Amino acid sequence: MIVFVRTGVKEMLEHLAGFCKLYAYSHGIKSYIMEVLKGLDPHEIYFKDRDVTVLAPRDAAEQRQFSEKGKGIRDYVD
Repeated sequence: MIVFVRTGVKEMLEHLAGFCKLYAYSHGIKSYIMEVLKGLDPHEIYFKDRDVTVLAPRDAAEQRQFSEKGKGIRDYVD
């Protein structure tokens, strides 16, 4: 997989990481998002503890459930 990171993204992540915890949220399969993050943040500087901070369906069945039930970010946050 090839990941192209837009100009300014690293600077934005660095700035935001100074005062907030970063999460990755997607309706894509979690394993795919983990691969994207390897390209975006290979040393886990910004997206730490990825088992917790990557919010995405674990498999195709869960992905279908999200689509059918309209699940969103609010379903992950207490």
